[in-house]
Amino acid sequence: MYTYWLLFRKAIKPNQYVMKSILSALALSAIATASVAQQPVVISIGAGINNTSSALKEKNYSGNGYDIQGNVFVPFISKADGKFALGILAGGTYYTSKNLQPDASKLQAFYKLYNGNLEIANIRTGGSASKGFTGAIGLQADFTSSRLTLSPSLSGGYFSLKQDGFAERSTVMVNGAAQTITLADLNKGKKTGFIIIPQLKIGYQLVETFGIYTSASFNIGPTISSDQRILEPQGGFNDKNTYEPSQLSAGKMISRPVNTTYQTLVLNIGVNWSLGRKIKKSSTMPSRLSMTPTTARQTQGSSFGEKVNQDHQPAARKSNNPLYEDKGTTTTNPLAGQLARPGSPIGGIVVKGGKNPGGNLMVVQSDDNGVFELEGLEAGMYSFNLEVPAGPQGKSINEKGVKRSEAAEQARPGNPIGGVIVKGGKNPGGSMTNLNVSGDGRIEFEVLEAGNYKFIIQTPGEPDKNKNKSKKVVEKATSGLKDTLKTNV
Repeated sequence: MYTYWLLFRKAIKPNQYVMKSILSALALSAIATASVAQQPVVISIGAGINNTSSALKEKNYSGNGYDIQGNVFVPFISKADGKFALGILAGGTYYTSKNLQPDASKLQAFYKLYNGNLEIANIRTGGSASKGFTGAIGLQADFTSSRLTLSPSLSGGYFSLKQDGFAERSTVMVNGAAQTITLADLNKGKKTGFIIIPQLKIGYQLVETFGIYTSASFNIGPTISSDQRILEPQGGFNDKNTYEPSQLSAGKMISRPVNTTYQTLVLNIGVNWSLGRKIKKSSTMPSRLSMTPTTARQTQGSSFGEKVNQDHQPAARKSNNPLYEDKGTTTTNPLAGQLARPGSPIGGIVVKGGKNPGGNLMVVQSDDNGVFELEGLEAGMYSFNLEVPAGPQGKSINEKGVKRSEAAEQARPGNPIGGVIVKGGKNPGGSMTNLNVSGDGRIEFEVLEAGNYKFIIQTPGEPDKNKNKSKKVVEKATSGLKDTLKTNV
């Protein structure tokens, strides 16, 4: 990583003003697109090595160099809960290319003297590296599995290269006087045209909005016509490539352009981050889930999901905890009575949990009708525990006379509660899925589609003697939930 950072610094050193302009344009584009895009906009910035083809090295004297690259990805199609995305990729690259010196031995073989060989000096007429820029736009597809994303893309756009030149010179003696002659040279020039960029990027998300990536792209540009010239001796070239000094001194420069297709392989590493994600946070704790634990939002009527009146009071103030009945100095566990009425809702149950792994702890409480709601759930795995509240709502608990039965132990404040039914589904419009509840009051499920979800806690129905305890409830396809609990109820 440190080596690539040095390459990054070296790449931007030749022209920092150009790079600042590129990055500013990318930032403005990202802000504009993020304000209208429904899917998160991804910005990528990286640097690496620009490897030119052998033909460019031999014929155009363009060597390897460095580059810095910036891209903006704006998806317009997202499928399978974000596991596939297709969108527009736009960006630019600033790169350098080392100016190579021609092989003097080849020129010595081409210009020979009758009385010896020429001594040839290479003189650079510009900097040590040429500089270029590409701006392209195209399509990119994202294939995501867990934290890893594979992103092939194909772009096309503008190509520009400013190339410096060189001169190959020698000194000959003519009539006793030394004369300096130019045998070959390459003039400075600017090449522009259309470029095609297929690219493959592999990214890894460190957190939800920030990640790292590595990429490889093969740049195919226009035909580069080098403005090269060579010395034609007086009297023209001969088969032996041997001349008098006076012939070289009286010769003239003629054009001999060399055409080469611009092709480079670019290898980069970099970082990317997302803009425009809609993240909901609770007013009471830092979380992506927005909940109001004590307010009864909905009630169960003829169909699940009917709205309550706007003046509905919080469940904590309106109802008693259904797990306790205060009878003077004796507190009993009415859960057995509730079980006598199959399908009765259970209010006042504390539900704790969140996204697994990495989610923040969330707390919500079921209302009078046994209903609790989880808002803004993202796709992924979730785990929650069902517990008896720490104390009755507005009443004290006197455990004198409570029998130490298993049910009574489960009814103690703060203990997990099992042996109940939990149903859930997407709201609005989703079907209800029965979720398995473990003996220690835990439910686990997978959210298949992001959105808001409602759940209801009830006493179990009539027992089925022929029911296989290890049989798993099959989730309904339209509920948006998938039951994942493996523990037998």
